Amino acid sequence: MMKPSSPERERAIEAIRVLNNFVGDITTATKTWEHAPTIAKNPKLVPMLNRMCITYLILSLAKLMEFYDRYNRILPRQDGVELKAVRSELGARGLLDLRNKVIGHIWDKERNRPLTDSEVDTQLAKITKGNPDEFIAWINGDTPETEPKCVVNLIERTRNLLIAQHSATDEELFI
Repeated sequence: MMKPSSPERERAIEAIRVLNNFVGDITTATKTWEHAPTIAKNPKLVPMLNRMCITYLILSLAKLMEFYDRYNRILPRQDGVELKAVRSELGARGLLDLRNKVIGHIWDKERNRPLTDSEVDTQLAKITKGNPDEFIAWINGDTPETEPKCVVNLIERTRNLLIAQHSATDEELFI
């Protein structure tokens, strides 16, 4: 049975669907990172698999920043505040610049040449603050210390509150 519709509710349903996608995308990238040593049959492939995970996370987190910009008015108050803090932290780490100049392109316009692996690694280190494992734990930690404060937990909590607030059904959310 469909619930009565309103523009705010329709917007919330859109937001919930997007948040669902974030959970799946971000979890896939972080879990692939964690299991890269066992997934890669050749140990030399682990760094490439890890780079793929980080670059996919950067794309997903850039989308999360855009999500906040477009949906912050309908978010539950406390979660909106926390998502704004995540957005600010990602911005301070230079995530959008990295996405625009490194992840999405091979050519450095300022140097008029392709980026080298070491230049890409230097840029990635800015996002991870030099510690990719801690970055992964901040995004999707699953230990008692990291899980309650991780970004995926915040996304799930926000999604669940929106579902409850707007009495969203599976039929509406999974189309």
